[in-house]
Amino acid sequence: MSQIGNRIIITAALSGNLIIRWVKASAPLAEVGRNDNPSLLTFPYDDTYLIEDLQPVVYLVQLWRSDDGIALDQLLTEWAQDASQSGTGTIRTYQYVVDRGWTNVTQATGDEVWADPADLDVVLIDERLEGFTKDDLIVHEAGYGNRVDADYDLVSGGGIELLGGLTFNSGTSWFITVASTSAVSTSTTTSGAKYAGVQEITADDDFDDTLYNKLCPINGAGTFIQVNFPDLALIPDGTHATFNTHQGSQNYTRFQLDTGDSVRFMNADVNFFDVAKNETVDLYFEAGVCYVTNYDGNAMRRGSVMPDYDASRHTDLGNVIYADEATGVLDQADYEGLFAFVSQLSGDAVCALGTGVGQWSYDSGGGVYPNKRKYGISGTTFRVPHLSGMTAKYSATPGVYEADNVGSHSLTYDYKQGKSDDNESGVSGEYLRKAGAAGGTSYGNTSITYTIGAGENLVKSYSQKPYIYL
Repeated sequence: MSQIGNRIIITAALSGNLIIRWVKASAPLAEVGRNDNPSLLTFPYDDTYLIEDLQPVVYLVQLWRSDDGIALDQLLTEWAQDASQSGTGTIRTYQYVVDRGWTNVTQATGDEVWADPADLDVVLIDERLEGFTKDDLIVHEAGYGNRVDADYDLVSGGGIELLGGLTFNSGTSWFITVASTSAVSTSTTTSGAKYAGVQEITADDDFDDTLYNKLCPINGAGTFIQVNFPDLALIPDGTHATFNTHQGSQNYTRFQLDTGDSVRFMNADVNFFDVAKNETVDLYFEAGVCYVTNYDGNAMRRGSVMPDYDASRHTDLGNVIYADEATGVLDQADYEGLFAFVSQLSGDAVCALGTGVGQWSYDSGGGVYPNKRKYGISGTTFRVPHLSGMTAKYSATPGVYEADNVGSHSLTYDYKQGKSDDNESGVSGEYLRKAGAAGGTSYGNTSITYTIGAGENLVKSYSQKPYIYL
């Protein structure tokens, strides 16, 4: 990371406090940092201020007057500074008020002559500006902002002359900042640390500079935590953060973006996304865009079935739930991510949630609950499928119950027809005769009926417990 430092001199005794603030030139709306509060700076100010842990890009350094040391009430001046360059420098700001009448004599500032301009003057005399070029100066008119080079000329001996019909108007404040730098050289130091620190999140929180570039463990005491993001244009370029949910009791952490903003997650542009327990997500911000740079979790499997041996081993971890009647009715507030998944199901995968335990369209004729193997939902409550004792089968209609049944089959039996002149006593063992036949012409073809006892068809198998991915 890089750093910049400037000697800042403000001779005027302004009211309130001084705020030194810096933003990236590429994202001027997003504050990167400012001087610490409550370490309040006051006027007049004469000191070297060091700004550390910067990326090697161009920043705008701003000087603000603040009534309370927090609000940005009046921009005094700003200048661009390349953090990829290092050196020694001095930033000196001179203040003038038209018609105030201050001079170097009245203020006892030394032998270099300067004076506030009078109303409608076009020339400001200040020998302290002698020897500097326009590249060294920032001319700022209060209420207007910085003046471009074409708005003024330099005066021999020190000072400026307004051009294009501009005049100094009574009561208006002007600021001229002199930025002088020497011994400039390319210097970028790199820190091996990926994060600027660790910031634990234990309840709903806002994404601000306390979380910028931090490792953020989620450690909630409830079942749900939400992290709210501001307008993405306000987040400085190059900001990143890693969130992991390997602590706490929360089932889900929701990352909620500002109205109108979206992030690409699971190949969709979404305004929010939910991360379940025991997962990790890395976010990176650049040019008003949020990027998911890495995600380690089961969002793609959410709502799917996972078989395994031990209920407590997985449900205690909090990233799955038992797919059984014992799980009971669940509330949206506790399982936001899974509820969102169930809410978008349609067709045979979901049904209306009944009022009694397992009472999902009981089939009295078949003696079964055919809908227990579907998701059930009613308002903000829902159930997961009850899958104990079931074998999975793939089809175009997920969740439909299929009762056990013996498959169709056929038997072939060969026999010979008896002769017309045979009698009962003379029938050979290789012939069949009809039941109850007395011999003679009663011999011939007959039918045979086989009865197979009803029961479950079993194969060699082993059992596991069914779970649903959160």
